[in-house]
Amino acid sequence: SQDMDRLAEFIVGDLASAARKSGRKEDFNRLGVTYARLLRYDAAEQSFRKALEIDPGYLSPQINLGNILLLRKQYAQALERFNRTIGVLQERGEDGSLFAAKVLLNMSQANYMLDRFDTAADLLTRAAKLAPSEAERFQYLGVSPKGSARASELAEPGANLIYVEGDE
Repeated sequence: SQDMDRLAEFIVGDLASAARKSGRKEDFNRLGVTYARLLRYDAAEQSFRKALEIDPGYLSPQINLGNILLLRKQYAQALERFNRTIGVLQERGEDGSLFAAKVLLNMSQANYMLDRFDTAADLLTRAAKLAPSEAERFQYLGVSPKGSARASELAEPGANLIYVEGDE
């Protein structure tokens, strides 16, 4: 609705101005996270892409673009983006980091939504070894759903996604 659009623009107004003024990739990524949390996916995607235009190697907006794909129910494409990110982290020797755990949790969610429950559970286990407290709220990913409803479909859109606001 127009009222919600105006409210979203009011909320992000200062962030958007700051990002345009600074031209910093981190500011555009932060702006994108804010838009995503307000369910403004097109604006979020635009902000993440701007951050990547500034620095194509910046991983935070890569993950966040994967989240937008998840929210749009484009699970396979989200998984491709997360897999590329994990590959970069492995190349950098950072696949044991908290950052990697967050990517693994998002990968687990994508696999879960694709009905790949064993893979989702394996990814959850890997993430839990790296970041036990971070993985706690995702325990449903380790269990095949009973009946036709998935636990994650019962939540608000984006409720369980992990946005990354900076390289950690």
